[in-house]
Amino acid sequence: MPDPPEGKMWCIACVLFAKGEIDTDLEEQFEASNKDGKKDHDQWFAAKSSYPLQVAVVQGPCAELMQLGILNLCWTHVAGVKIKPVSGLVPAAPIPPGLLRGAK
Repeated sequence: MPDPPEGKMWCIACVLFAKGEIDTDLEEQFEASNKDGKKDHDQWFAAKSSYPLQVAVVQGPCAELMQLGILNLCWTHVAGVKIKPVSGLVPAAPIPPGLLRGAK
């Protein structure tokens, strides 16, 4: 990964997600390297494409990484939640008659 601008640091969430993408992209190369039977590997694995990294500008929680607590983040990742469209309210269990108006 490239160095951040002078005096700045990358958003921790951007780095973690980029690392996951890099691992996925290089998985086949890692597996081939591990299957050769050598214990010492003097190889450089180059990532196939660039990954979006933003400078950290605020400290706060990240919805995807809540277990890590307060992090240095970009505005994209601070307390962000992924909103999923809901096609309608479907209760997990039937609603008891006492909770419905007019039902006994």
